Amino acid sequence: MKLKNYRCTEFTLRLRTERVNFANERSFKDPRVSDVASEWEKGKPLNLTSFTHNARRDDYHVHSVLRLLAKKTVELRIRWVTGVFVGPKDREPPFADGFLPWVARFFKKNVGPVSILAFYSFPASKYRSALSLPLPFMSSDPGKPPRSILGMSISTEFRGASRATIETEIMPDGLIWCMFCQNLAPSSVSM
Repeated sequence: MKLKNYRCTEFTLRLRTERVNFANERSFKDPRVSDVASEWEKGKPLNLTSFTHNARRDDYHVHSVLRLLAKKTVELRIRWVTGVFVGPKDREPPFADGFLPWVARFFKKNVGPVSILAFYSFPASKYRSALSLPLPFMSSDPGKPPRSILGMSISTEFRGASRATIETEIMPDGLIWCMFCQNLAPSSVSM
């Protein structure tokens, strides 16, 4: 999959769950991370980068952080980021395209809460915001030039979400920036 086909520049998933929902003994048997298990138990985050496996098919790589919070909560953040990042020739999986299934096997099903955050970028010369304001809003402060309000934020209910927010903004470089954030309840999450 190519993120650029969807104009997505970054896609982030954040999961927080009780420690009992994470099989850390099994996960730290992986030789790539087995030497950091004791440090992780002390609260040091485990940072992993998953390289692009097939640059013709995928245009992204993954950064992830696995952290133990206050000895009782596990937090996992996964960021799919645009840009081909190829590692050494002898690099072993998980690659970016298989990272989520690889890490999901260490978690029980339907854990959470999960937050999703996605960033998109569209050229303003070709696209217009579907959430257009009915008229331009201007603000003026004495002694300062007038300012236009170009972005807006709405919050609405999406199925399975405790909160969802969409923000758009026209950037100085002529791009329409869009952010989508959704918080999912544990019962609606299946990894």
